[in-house]
Amino acid sequence: MLNKAASPLLLALLLTGALGCESLALHDARLKDNPEAYLSFLKEYPDTAERAALMARIDELHFQTAVELGTADAFREYLQQHPTGNKASEARVAADQAAFSEAATAGTAQALQNYLEQHPQGSATKQASDLLDRILYRDRVSIAELRVEQINLGGKQDGPLDGWAVLANVINEGRRTLSLIELKIDLLNDTGEALGPDHTWWAVAPDLGAFPTPETMKPPLAPGSSRAFRWTTDALPEGWGKKAALRVSEVRFEY
Repeated sequence: MLNKAASPLLLALLLTGALGCESLALHDARLKDNPEAYLSFLKEYPDTAERAALMARIDELHFQTAVELGTADAFREYLQQHPTGNKASEARVAADQAAFSEAATAGTAQALQNYLEQHPQGSATKQASDLLDRILYRDRVSIAELRVEQINLGGKQDGPLDGWAVLANVINEGRRTLSLIELKIDLLNDTGEALGPDHTWWAVAPDLGAFPTPETMKPPLAPGSSRAFRWTTDALPEGWGKKAALRVSEVRFEY
């Protein structure tokens, strides 16, 4: 009789103890407030009444991490963890935008092709396609008769030779008219190695903004046509071998 009378009391005490342990564990998880702590709690107390609220908090924390990282991979990881999460739609948009930004920053044909293959319905497919076209077209712009000459920077025929010019003919060998051709200039040592940072100048440009734009530079360059390129400087790196290299870094089409 004593055992039977004690059983309800014992069960109540055990239940109270279990609830107390759960409450303490939940309090500890909330103090840590990270997905690992909440998942550990849920593993120990899978039937807790707080399960839905904790799962929502885990979703929120994973999304916050993705936003802080800001990479396409971070948003993809969130979507793998929460394919139907509260932020799933927002994460898909952010993943697409981040993927395009990363491809554009890489600035290679392969990176943009990868974006277009992985995001055929992406919000930036037109931008990616346009940028890819311009990158691929760079190979259709050739550089001929590259030479380096000592000059008078003031343009005086009888003035002192106080600067240097990198000269070339830039040829549009493609089928599209170009409104802009930007080139990078590398100054080389005697063995052909680039010295210091590269320099930027244009063979074709409608407006150089802060710089006076030569009239000869402004007209678009038609297919099969060439344009004289000229870049001057008196700031020469140590070890310069009176050599230079040019590469096309940007083109834009005339529409």
